[in-house]
Amino acid sequence: MGRHRISLPERFELEYAASSATFYFGHGADFETVEFQVAADGVEVDDFVAVVGSRAAEISSETNEKTGGSMLVAHEDLGGDAFLLRYHRSEISDRSHVHEVHRLVDGVHVFLKAPSYKGVTAPVEARLKELASRVARVAQPAGPGFCIGPVMLDAGNDYEVATIRYRDAGVRNRDVSVQVELGTFNRDDAEPRLVRRLEGNFRGLGFKPKPLRKGSARLAGMPAEEWLGSEQVEDRQEHIFAIESYPAAPGLATPTIQVTLGTGGTLPPRGVPGLPPYRSPAGGAAWMGEPVTSSLSDAQAVALWDAMIQSMAPR
Repeated sequence: MGRHRISLPERFELEYAASSATFYFGHGADFETVEFQVAADGVEVDDFVAVVGSRAAEISSETNEKTGGSMLVAHEDLGGDAFLLRYHRSEISDRSHVHEVHRLVDGVHVFLKAPSYKGVTAPVEARLKELASRVARVAQPAGPGFCIGPVMLDAGNDYEVATIRYRDAGVRNRDVSVQVELGTFNRDDAEPRLVRRLEGNFRGLGFKPKPLRKGSARLAGMPAEEWLGSEQVEDRQEHIFAIESYPAAPGLATPTIQVTLGTGGTLPPRGVPGLPPYRSPAGGAAWMGEPVTSSLSDAQAVALWDAMIQSMAPR
């Protein structure tokens, strides 16, 4: 994942909708960005074409108040395995756009997205097309680039942030999830480190988890802090484990990394492959479910954690 490798149980599956990377080009405050995401794996060509066509139709069905026309501005075939979509960023403006390039890479539907402003669209679309052509399935050895699930992209970017999430796909351990957050921007020196920050948050929320282990650690060869805890909620047990690295100089090879492991709690709906909504919903969709107790004992959770964290290393 990212520019690192990690060992996870074989039954763990990528949560597509919860996993994405944002690449930053340039320095200073005026960055140009590209989002990179995997929509689905094991996709046939006809299904890929249909999914992109459905997205274009959905966007096209909405009206831009400024122009009186469709929100969709362009739907271009880029040569069989890729399509470009361009649409208005807002229904009340005709000067800012969103650009998407969808490509099918050996059965993997990948999705790249970037904004443009003041009607300047050509450079943005040229970059997206060029980056899409670089996406490839992960091979061994993986080589340079950023990995999400089965694919990788060497974008030539200056900075990046990403969230990559896995969940146990088995019935017995479906409550176990792992999330990795990566970032290459410098941290605020005044920001509390992990242990102090988490314990302050717990006090503020009225939680009283039992620490199983906390303090200095190592992650991917970098200094780190970890906090491992177990929480008893009525007759249910949950685990909250976290570790955060503190590289001397954050960069592509040495990002700040935060890994979290959760067990028990209220299970979200099973993640399904697919594209995210083309516009963020106005309010977050609330989900309700039956809370479950952890499928792992303290010892099992710590053993899984140690095997996973100790395996993480730069590629």
